[in-house]
Amino acid sequence: MWLAQILEIIMRRRRFVMGNVFAVTVFAIVVSLLLPKHYKATATILPPDNERSLTGLMGLSLGHIAEAVSSFSLPIMATPSDLYASIMKSDTILLGVIDRLQLQEEYDSETRSQAVLELRDHFTVKVEPEGIIRVTVDAKR
Repeated sequence: MWLAQILEIIMRRRRFVMGNVFAVTVFAIVVSLLLPKHYKATATILPPDNERSLTGLMGLSLGHIAEAVSSFSLPIMATPSDLYASIMKSDTILLGVIDRLQLQEEYDSETRSQAVLELRDHFTVKVEPEGIIRVTVDAKR
């Protein structure tokens, strides 16, 4: 019963409903064309695992146990993920990216060092607690 009443109201006001749908659609299209384009790229990197676990140490010789225990790192030491993240943030890597992708012209920078500073503003490297490295670059046009 109530569904029929709702449909009757919509049919009586169909010009109003269709007009509003059309106006909102046109407005959304105009706004989407006027807003600047925004691009975001994310890469996930899993560095090689060099650590050994203590799970299979039963039945190993004393030399194997010593080798396995010596490969562990203390919590205050840098992990391979931290090392890779630091390498990715280095000027040498960023300059290589700038040269290869011709970002100096894209950023309209006079020098390569200005382009590095501009790239650092758009570039983030984050090491997750699991050791996964996330590299994200944002670009606007």
